[in-house]
Amino acid sequence: MAERVLAYDRTIVPQETGWYCGPASVQVALNARGVVKSERELALRLERYEGNVDGRGQVFDDQDGTDHIGQVTRVVTDYLPAAKMATVEYPKDPPTAALKDQLWNHLRASIDAGFGMVANIVSPPSNRWRLAKPSTVAPNYGSVTVWHYVAIMGYSDVGGVRKVWVADPGFAPHGWWATLDSLASLIPPKGYSYSTAASKPVTAPLPDAPAVAIPKFTEVRDIGQSHQARTRAPINFLLHTSQSTGDARALANYCKNPANSASYHFILGSGQLIQIVDTSRASWSVLDANAYTINLCFSGSFAEWSRAEWLKRRDDIRIAAYIAVREARKAGISVDVLRPGPYRRGSGISDHKYVTEALGIGTHTDVGKHFPWDLFAADVLAFVQPAFAPVNLIDAEAARAAAWIGKRLAPVGVAGETVIRRDGAEVGRFVVYEHAHIYWKTGTRQAFAVPHADPALPGTGLFETWGADYRWEQGPLGFPDRAHAVVTNGAVQAFAHGVLFRKNGQPRGYAVWGRIYDAYRANGSEQGPLGWPTSPEEKVADTDNVQQRFEHGRLVWSPSGVAVLIDTKELAA
Repeated sequence: MAERVLAYDRTIVPQETGWYCGPASVQVALNARGVVKSERELALRLERYEGNVDGRGQVFDDQDGTDHIGQVTRVVTDYLPAAKMATVEYPKDPPTAALKDQLWNHLRASIDAGFGMVANIVSPPSNRWRLAKPSTVAPNYGSVTVWHYVAIMGYSDVGGVRKVWVADPGFAPHGWWATLDSLASLIPPKGYSYSTAASKPVTAPLPDAPAVAIPKFTEVRDIGQSHQARTRAPINFLLHTSQSTGDARALANYCKNPANSASYHFILGSGQLIQIVDTSRASWSVLDANAYTINLCFSGSFAEWSRAEWLKRRDDIRIAAYIAVREARKAGISVDVLRPGPYRRGSGISDHKYVTEALGIGTHTDVGKHFPWDLFAADVLAFVQPAFAPVNLIDAEAARAAAWIGKRLAPVGVAGETVIRRDGAEVGRFVVYEHAHIYWKTGTRQAFAVPHADPALPGTGLFETWGADYRWEQGPLGFPDRAHAVVTNGAVQAFAHGVLFRKNGQPRGYAVWGRIYDAYRANGSEQGPLGWPTSPEEKVADTDNVQQRFEHGRLVWSPSGVAVLIDTKELAA
């Protein structure tokens, strides 16, 4: 099983006119190979192959779009002859199993060779895209038949489901995972253009026994101010060395000071993981590549280390692999490990030297030539492959939280697990411990502890707020989907439909979700100028607006957007 998504500039995907889906799709495919062309230039070249040339030899745009997928093949070949593009007509509707397999094989070959595929689709109201996890937002094609071009820029069969990454120029969110069957059903009676260039074999050596359980580590969220807004979606998860001897806390404190002009999303050392930059923001790690990367630094590490020195940090390497897979899944980054010798450019997991050598940005060479990429790649594969998931995920979470969770207050094994049902079907399970409940949602690959209120433990009380105010997993927040984080003055935990915040010493906490949460996060969440939430969402009288109050201001949602209203007098005081 494998997953691979080509790197391309996500900001260029939206088409510039209502009939430029063909040129825009070609533009995305070319961009993944470093060829930057305007939609207008590509549109005129497509029109030339359509025969739209006047008596003076001038190409004109008839504004009726790209007539045939064969025009795409010719234009991509003009700019990338090495791609060896080919056109496949796909008239049979519905396609046979053999045609689906052929599409899958062509797509994989094209992506593995480093070239995107362009598909011409027809989508009547009765047949729309069927999304695949982790994508949840479908494009709105309205109530008409859509005749359209899209770029297919990645594939995955991890977990046994064949899916494709779609870059859609015409409809937001402009990128999502869809099932292969969905793509196959939309192409008839049109076709697709793919690369027949031979791909370089990619070997995933497995010299070490795969990690079969989530590694034990402590995770702290301590967001600083050393970050900036993203201008592109993340496409790489990168590893770094600190080139210093300090521990994780010392490095975190250094990076949280904006005057030092350096930061990472995560800092890892001796089993302690500290997040100082939210992954929705860009850290200050890799110069011009900051906008589209997520970065993790090993504290107390050096690029000059020998393999033997790195192996003394074997547990941290395994933890880094787990975090890389976890964050890549959330961000839509490929879990492919891009190793040196030479690097293969694309979306995936790599290091700072990849930015230097593959992207041509900067001069850094960490994590160094002796980093054990073979072991790291094996660990990544272990956390990707469903076959290596722990047999009992509730027990695995209890082991990860062993330092604080206390005794299990239920019989050992499945006999002590309380089954949660909805409409007669099992939807999850939980087990009670001294200081937390551990919840697992059916079908997911990790369980999460929700901490009880305990004056002796920092950052607790999330469970009581979740239950009393939001009806546990049956309410609007749903199941937890991330480990809780102890932050300055309180605790935070993400759930399926929102994030729960509880400040130390307060009688309750509050959920923040939707567009208001997006604006809150953009302003630094609880560590930013707004401070902690002090109310739930509430209607604004005599309007369609909704507001939520915070320690130092309000966020107001209206159909036209979200407004941040900060009380500057309170801040000054």
